[in-house]
Amino acid sequence: MNRLHPSCNCEAELTRLKERVTLLEKQLAEILPQKSSDKVAPKKKRKLNEATASTDAEPPKKKAPKRSETGVLASKASLLTCMSEARDDPKLDRRYLTQRGPPITKRAFSKAYLEWTLDDMDPRVTPFRYRHRKANECPARESCKHWHIVDGTERHKEGDIYMLLNCLDIESVEEGDSGCEGINMFDDEEPRANRITLHPCRIFNSLKPDFSAIEDEGNVVLHCLVLDYGKTVEEDGDQWKRMDQYGRLLLRMSL
Repeated sequence: MNRLHPSCNCEAELTRLKERVTLLEKQLAEILPQKSSDKVAPKKKRKLNEATASTDAEPPKKKAPKRSETGVLASKASLLTCMSEARDDPKLDRRYLTQRGPPITKRAFSKAYLEWTLDDMDPRVTPFRYRHRKANECPARESCKHWHIVDGTERHKEGDIYMLLNCLDIESVEEGDSGCEGINMFDDEEPRANRITLHPCRIFNSLKPDFSAIEDEGNVVLHCLVLDYGKTVEEDGDQWKRMDQYGRLLLRMSL
């Protein structure tokens, strides 16, 4: 029997292995382009998705200013219009619903004293007309320095807000004498059962009237009344809208 030398067997085996490796490399070369093309598309797609996500991503949300139902930024002047359904029934006027307001930082007048002075019983009370010019350009619920005392001879312009105020001089307030026996001037002097617990009106919180011009004249606000759009004087039907200096309705204090 003719047997090959062991070295010949090894060489033949090595040759076969090389041929097989060459064949596999050729097959692999044919497969790789196809696989790489399959991978490139998803990669591009991912980048596109990432770009879309970054484009659509919303910036950090900020507290948006209050807007009206039409989407227009609510101004202070927009609060002057009484809803049609509330003209005959004040209870339907949502502007005068109560809501929590800022903390009271100064002594509030008592309910009894507010009612007594509303009937013109204290000769020390002085009326003022207070105006906010161009309130249609001033956002609601923001403090401002646009309030000024007027004498009633000025021309009424669109966007103006008028408030009617009853005020007491600071000296009388500091004395703390109501001028009527049996009536306490301040709410904190009243029995707890008689103290005011009512929240301010929505319209007052939205207008945020600044009474510093009144205080600069040496007075403190007792009552205030906001005139509706187009009105320059108080009408009989407006009496129920009277508030104290913190925007609390006098009418509801007695309920």
